[in-house]
Amino acid sequence: MKPQEIRNLSDEELIAEEQRIRKRIFELRCQAVTEKIENPRQFTNLRRDIARLLTERSARAAAAGGARVSAAPGAAAGSGSSPTPQQAQT
Repeated sequence: MKPQEIRNLSDEELIAEEQRIRKRIFELRCQAVTEKIENPRQFTNLRRDIARLLTERSARAAAAGGARVSAAPGAAAGSGSSPTPQQAQT
């Protein structure tokens, strides 16, 4: 998708498009297990499309209220996390 096409989508359309692309990636993974994929580059292109959609969603959220879109669950917020096993040994 082109960035201009993404900007023209409504919020609901952004969510629907993201779900459609994620479903397509899943189908490609299943296809990769059972048969040969003609163009393996499709995975990269679809992941980039998802990134573009998420970027547009976060930009709209920031413009609407200055609110920050939360990161993925389980992502470390800072250096205050527990030490890794290597750090604990020293």
